[in-house]
Parts: sequence; structure tokens; C-alpha cells
Amino acid sequence: MRTSFAALFLRSRGGAARTGLLAAVVTVALLLAPVDLLAVPLRGQVNASPMPNAVLLVGALVSFSLASPWRDLHELVPLRRLVLPRALWYLALTACLLLAGYVALAVRGLEPFAAHLLRSGLAATGAGALSACLLPRSVSWTPVLLYGMVSWVWGTVDQEGTARVWSLPNQPLDSAPAAAVAAAAWLVGGLVFTWRDGRQVG
Repeated sequence: MRTSFAALFLRSRGGAARTGLLAAVVTVALLLAPVDLLAVPLRGQVNASPMPNAVLLVGALVSFSLASPWRDLHELVPLRRLVLPRALWYLALTACLLLAGYVALAVRGLEPFAAHLLRSGLAATGAGALSACLLPRSVSWTPVLLYGMVSWVWGTVDQEGTARVWSLPNQPLDSAPAAAVAAAAWLVGGLVFTWRDGRQVG
């Protein structure tokens, strides 16, 4: 039985099973993440909310579904035929993970955090895509995760959770620069992934 190119492409990315697992991890993380300002480790007089930083799990995990493990398949297919499937996969993965996050927030009655989810989720997905394209698969998940950890510990400056300028997750919801950075990161990550794909393994 012949297998369609679309089916082969999806299988090369782990298909619905891997995407569902990533969505489940994001959902559980947002179901459990505290909302209130909490004292951050190592800095007793500084507080931050874990919720916005937990969204960065999206970027740390998304790189696994953007890697390209089937070298032979992609070497045999012309680039022009791969651009559209890659773009659609990037869009579908983004939508799936954001939807999973929205479900978790709705279950907890935390709809106001949807703006944090959208902003941090887009930025993290774009950064995860860049990591998948530029770094070996074994370490492509680390940059976004490390940024999230640093943002949680050093991203605020006082007990009110005032964000440092570089800490995107901790920025106020009405921050236009943070929204622009998130949109730009998602767009650039998607364009790079669509053109050159994630790093291949095997």
C-alpha cells in the first residue's frame, strides 16, 4: 500500500501522538502553576508569578516536534514541495499547544491569563523553532527553558513583581513592546523553520 507524502511528513514529526503528549504536558503545567506572586529562589525580597513563566514550556518542548529525523525523505523531496507542509505543521503545532493552554486556563477560571499565554506562547514557539533549526536536537530544548528559569529568578526587581526590560513573561499585559517582540519571534521562527527545517538526525 502506498503512503501519501502528507502521511510520511506527519510520521516524520512524530504525528498526533507526540503532539498530543506535548499538549498534555503544557495543559498539566498550566493547571498546576501558581498564579499569585511568590518569593523567587535566591532573592527573598523579590516576587514573581510562576504562571507566565510556565508558558515557556511550550518553546522548550516544541523543538522535539520540529526536528527532522528522516534525512532520506527530505533529501529526496524538492524544497518547493516541503515549504507548505512545514508551514502548515508550524501553524498546527502552535494552534494545538495554545489551545491546550487555553483549556487549562478555562478549567481554572483564569481567562485573564490568556493574554500571557498568547504572548509568551508565541514567543516561546518561535524561539523553539529557531533552536530546532540551529542547534542539535539533543540540546535544542535548553535555550528557552534556561531563559524561563532566569526570567523566573532574575526577571523581576521588587515584591510587586515589576519586570526587567528583558523579561518578556513578566511584562504587563498591556505592554506593546512585549507583544511586538512575541509576534516577531513567532514569525521569524516560522519563516526559518519553513525554509530550512529543523536539524536532521539519523
